[in-house]
Amino acid sequence: MQIVHNQLSYFNNVLGGSISSFQGDRILQYDNDKGTGRIQTVSLGSGISYTEYDMDLNQDFNFDLKLDENRSLYFVYCLEGNFRFTKGSDSQKVEALQTVVVGGSNDTINIKLRGASKSNLSIIKVTQDGSAIDNNNHQELYDQLFATFLSEDGEPHIGTFNLKIKEQLLQIRAITQVGFVRKLLIEGIVNF
Repeated sequence: MQIVHNQLSYFNNVLGGSISSFQGDRILQYDNDKGTGRIQTVSLGSGISYTEYDMDLNQDFNFDLKLDENRSLYFVYCLEGNFRFTKGSDSQKVEALQTVVVGGSNDTINIKLRGASKSNLSIIKVTQDGSAIDNNNHQELYDQLFATFLSEDGEPHIGTFNLKIKEQLLQIRAITQVGFVRKLLIEGIVNF
């Protein structure tokens, strides 16, 4: 999950603020002329990471989700606001309560957030990394997941509006437990 931590360092360089670690989560908080916000990441093991973006930007902001040498899937859910999503030459607008599922390898996915508006996203990244998969049950689940969402052409899947996903993601934000228990609760909700 080094890529997720490198991305948080990139945000820190661009947006300013400070990065802290707490109970396995890495958190970037910023409050300056570029806006205010909080980005929180947690690595859940078995090739899964979860990141929350709660950003109120004063200007447009672009960032890339990089697909590495391993097959990866990104589940990007827009809780509030909207964003433009670009992979290759295809660019689409994603509204609040919609999900984008995209994957592949060695591609770049660009997310563009509008300035002067609040953006609230949650991103689940699943990487099919052989060293992260600890048993055959996980391997079978990953195979089904990638077969379902990763088409030959790598086209993104944009879902319809879904309040149930928002409810699940808000449950993650409401978790008050710390340490290993928090991580297990987040992992359970993310798997659901």
